[in-house]
Amino acid sequence: MRNLYFSLFLLVAVLGCEQYYPVERLNLIANNLKKVPARTFSGCLVRYSIKDYYPKLTESVQRRAIDNAFAIWREANPNMFFINSADTNRLEVSIRFVNPNQISTNGQVADFGILKTTLQPISELRQVEGLRYDILLNNSFNWDEYTIQRAIGYQIGNYLGFPSSSEPTSMMYSLSSLTSKLSLADSVLYRQIYPLPCKDLGVNFLPIKFQLKGPVTFEIKLDKPGTVTIRSTGLINVGQFINECTPDGKTEFGGFIPIDAITYNIEPAFPHAAVIYKLNGETNWRLCKSNCEFSTSSDYITLTININDKNVSDNYGYFDVEVNYK
Repeated sequence: MRNLYFSLFLLVAVLGCEQYYPVERLNLIANNLKKVPARTFSGCLVRYSIKDYYPKLTESVQRRAIDNAFAIWREANPNMFFINSADTNRLEVSIRFVNPNQISTNGQVADFGILKTTLQPISELRQVEGLRYDILLNNSFNWDEYTIQRAIGYQIGNYLGFPSSSEPTSMMYSLSSLTSKLSLADSVLYRQIYPLPCKDLGVNFLPIKFQLKGPVTFEIKLDKPGTVTIRSTGLINVGQFINECTPDGKTEFGGFIPIDAITYNIEPAFPHAAVIYKLNGETNWRLCKSNCEFSTSSDYITLTININDKNVSDNYGYFDVEVNYK
């Protein structure tokens, strides 16, 4: 009779475990506390970078896993773009392998057949500053290509504002599963949260450096609100009589003859050939000279920079201009 009970116990345990992974594959990807979807940022272009690597896998395997995770989200919504960026100073998301004590220790109870076990999270999304986030991966975990892709895929959704899901086919299911794409419910929600075409692909990001010879306009996406500076250097030979001129411009030529500002200047109140600018299609120009700054709380701006000269065709040379955060 004892053998019969033992056999029945084994049978129940095996049948109960058939729909689950082996215990070493049953992992808690993360503890996402979001309960409802909420868009986390106004943009549609996410720049990411891999800060360091897991020592037991080749870097190429890890890059492929991470890039594939972002590709899953890219392919599911044409309004979103993800770029592996070499500019580590201008990122939305960084991926890092860290010591276990840097990741939340809030575990989750999970069923394993007829048994229950408490699983510890192997990854975490952590806000660094403003819209910058780190995806942290536990470097003591036994990672492979699949689990890296699965964890990154989940945390991308977390970053985009998705709540956790109790549906095993969802990318936002917090336990490891065979999910390698978004479920139908994921895709529908994705289009609802990010419904508009992406305009970020045609914009510029600071810093911008260029040679100024005449009017130029930039559509700029700002990574953060605050103060933007415009700095100009160099010399331009202006017309036939004024000769060399700095970005500060001139009000006279020959040292004593006033320049006819009405005739030659775009903005008569400013020095001739000085650097000037406009924001967001303003009617009036602003004076910049060699150095100026402005503050903005907008995510996007239209910046036009010019030389205060109605006729730039008889000028020779250019100003070197840099637009950057203060």
